[in-house]
Amino acid sequence: MNCYYHPWRAAVAQCPDCGKGLCRQCATQYRKPICPDCNKSRGRGEAKRYIKPLVICAVLFLVGCAVGAGSDLGPLLTGYLLASLYGGWGATGLLFSRIFILLDLRSIAIYLLVRVVLSVLVGVVATPVYLGYCVYKLIKMKG
Repeated sequence: MNCYYHPWRAAVAQCPDCGKGLCRQCATQYRKPICPDCNKSRGRGEAKRYIKPLVICAVLFLVGCAVGAGSDLGPLLTGYLLASLYGGWGATGLLFSRIFILLDLRSIAIYLLVRVVLSVLVGVVATPVYLGYCVYKLIKMKG
């Protein structure tokens, strides 16, 4: 088999996604032997993974600002607390995975209430750190 991009060179590897043959130069272009087309496709999928939390938190923040406009907490704090629920929910999911399967309806309601409160408390710290990490990864992908 010859290289897909350099047909005059022998292939030393094969793209794991599409099966194209890759010569030594193409196989060492990235950390893993992968063709440029598939690498670009993977990059778009990875970027979506980091953009999604940013968009979700922005929407939650705006909803919180709208809801908190007339509250004692104020719109910015309400927006921040609602957005922090996202990161906290993911972080507390590690602690509470599938515990509710064994509970009755009343216990599930109590569980959800406790998890929401803990999610906000944990999320106040975890969400900005996680969103910062997402921004860092997106910037690193561009550069």
